[in-house]
Amino acid sequence: MEKYSSSCRLILCCNSSSKVTEAVWSRCLNIRVNAPTQEEIVKVLELIAKKESLTLPLVFANRIAAQSNRNLRRAILFFETCRVKEYPFTENQLSKE
Repeated sequence: MEKYSSSCRLILCCNSSSKVTEAVWSRCLNIRVNAPTQEEIVKVLELIAKKESLTLPLVFANRIAAQSNRNLRRAILFFETCRVKEYPFTENQLSKE
């Protein structure tokens, strides 16, 4: 690992740092990134909807964000699934995972 440290950089992502071995942990610069808030997830969903020229009701965006449990990837995938299943969106559209 040390042989190529001057020319090689890796980005490791994990949900639980306790599962990373001590040998790897000691060679890393650890940066903790908090999960996004529900409001931040709604903003991302609104941005995606705007770029895709979709109409996204705020109530529906909040419902997706709440069901994602602060997981942005899950929220985006759920948004995409809802778009494929039923569009245009409605405020009272059922949102089941």
